[in-house]
Formats: sequence, C-alpha cells, structure tokens
Amino acid sequence: MKTCKYCNVDKDILEFNYSNKTLNKHKPYCKSCESELNKKRYLQTRAERLESTKTWQQANKEKYLQYQKKYNEYRKTRQQN
Repeated sequence: MKTCKYCNVDKDILEFNYSNKTLNKHKPYCKSCESELNKKRYLQTRAERLESTKTWQQANKEKYLQYQKKYNEYRKTRQQN
C-alpha cells in the first residue's frame, strides 16, 4: 500500500507508475491523479509551447523544411506497406 501525494488515498502499489529515479521505484502520484495533472499542465503550457515551436520554425526554415520532407517520405512508405 502507498499513499498518493495528490489525492491522499491509500492505494495498491500497482496503481502507481514505475520510476527508477525514486527510492521505492514508484512515482508519488497514482496513475489517475498523474493523468489529471498532466492534462492540466498541458493546457496551461499549450499556447507557450505553440509559440515557441512557431518561433523555432521561422528561425530554422531550412532545417524545418528538410525535416518535413523526410517525415512525409516516411509516411508515404508506411502507408504503402
């Protein structure tokens, strides 16, 4: 049994994701709470990340277009198989 740091409920150890960086090898939040926290974090930082991506794409046009071309070729080969 382990207590979730977010919902403070005792749950079975299988309810926690594995993490080799922690002492007991499981994350401090249960799977459902971690999912909820990740969704909140995604929505909070979405606009910032989109702006950062757009800025990088404009600053690195050649690299970005090269990547897009390579990715599109990969997708075409995947669809043919």
